[in-house]
Amino acid sequence: MNRQTIVEIIGAQYLQANIEEDEWSYAKDAGTLAKLTEKLGRRPDHYKLDRRFAMSDETGTYVVLIETKQNFVDEDSKQLAEYVAEEYALHPKNKVIAILANTSNDRIRVWQNEVDDEHLLPEETILDDMNHYKRLFYIGRQNDREKVMRNTYALNELLHRKDISEGLRSQFVGTCLLFVKHDVELYGNGGHINDEMKSRMEARWTNFTAAQIRAAIGEVLGELLDGSKNKEKKIKLLERNVLSDQKVRALRDDEWIEILSYILMNIYKYIDTDSSEGQDILNLFFITFNKYVGKADKNQAFTPDHITEFMSQLVEVTHKDVILDECCGSGSFLVQAMARELADARRGHTDAEYEQLAAEIKAGHIFGIENEEKAYGLATTNMLIHGDGNSNVEFGSCFDKKQFIVNAKPTVILMNPPYNSKPRAIPEKYKRDWTAAEINGKSDPTKGLVFVKYLSDIAS
Repeated sequence: MNRQTIVEIIGAQYLQANIEEDEWSYAKDAGTLAKLTEKLGRRPDHYKLDRRFAMSDETGTYVVLIETKQNFVDEDSKQLAEYVAEEYALHPKNKVIAILANTSNDRIRVWQNEVDDEHLLPEETILDDMNHYKRLFYIGRQNDREKVMRNTYALNELLHRKDISEGLRSQFVGTCLLFVKHDVELYGNGGHINDEMKSRMEARWTNFTAAQIRAAIGEVLGELLDGSKNKEKKIKLLERNVLSDQKVRALRDDEWIEILSYILMNIYKYIDTDSSEGQDILNLFFITFNKYVGKADKNQAFTPDHITEFMSQLVEVTHKDVILDECCGSGSFLVQAMARELADARRGHTDAEYEQLAAEIKAGHIFGIENEEKAYGLATTNMLIHGDGNSNVEFGSCFDKKQFIVNAKPTVILMNPPYNSKPRAIPEKYKRDWTAAEINGKSDPTKGLVFVKYLSDIAS
């Protein structure tokens, strides 16, 4: 890309130039080359940078330094590193992004703070605007899988002591997490999650009675589900299975504060939901509680995370795929596929392009069907905590959802069919060759292949 294109992408209002051709001289910035040499502690080999951009606000000054080459090579990073050293010598408090950019094509290489292997940003493959590079320095939450998992088990013990039943915990925790996320975004003043944030949130929650906290959670869920298909059904299930549960209603005001504060400081703090790794940790957190869920029958099972991840990798899900799980259970395949699509959409796209792709993925790429109420409620909560309030997850038997499947036009099927589904749930046309014993039996003799046959019949 040419230099003018670079300026247009990052933002002409941020361009800093103090010599001809819009270049930046660190010698002129220092006053003289001698003064730059004094500040740097040595005479620099290079001090005329191709493009320098700067943005300042109450959080500090962010600069983007760009050196262009027709086709850069590894050796060119030494020249860029020298400019970074000069920047720090003259402006030690600045936050620096350093970029090598080709003029013969769109190839770039990006570093944060220092130009070395440790500070290389391999995911940064496309030039973006100044706000994007500023956001690289803002980390409100840092992913920490180990802490999340250790704290998840501790949270389970906390809920056990509060007498929240095992079968309820997964969905209860999911709804509480959504409430915490909502309040942090609305009342956290954009700050980091720390003791000051904890005090501010607890001060807010202390103003509520237990009944008011339940009502507030219900309102947040209603807002998140605005525009969602089957919104009334989803709200009804969340109300009946979670908020109106006798043991949830028995929680005292102080117990609610303890639970919400624990989730804030020990779970949400360590999950950056805007990153693909954070989405993975969020999924792992949620399904860890699923193992405590009371199954509708002894044959119902939730697919382990490592299986959903393996299957998504196996079929090579991309951001262009449309995913269907006709027996989606708690939605593990769907959220795993959505996380992979979102991660794929980030690569090679600007923030603005990614936001558009992400909206398309959530609106029209993820489809599921679930026949059991409790699992359907779990799928709803699971999709919500992954940022998809308008998910295309239908309640009912997949055998009654032929048109829904046809309209979805899936390119990838990910599912773990109920291998021991009861024969009475299967349409008669698929039982014509069954023996009387099989028809009257306790489980599907095809071991789930009837669900595959049903999809193949639709496709043909």
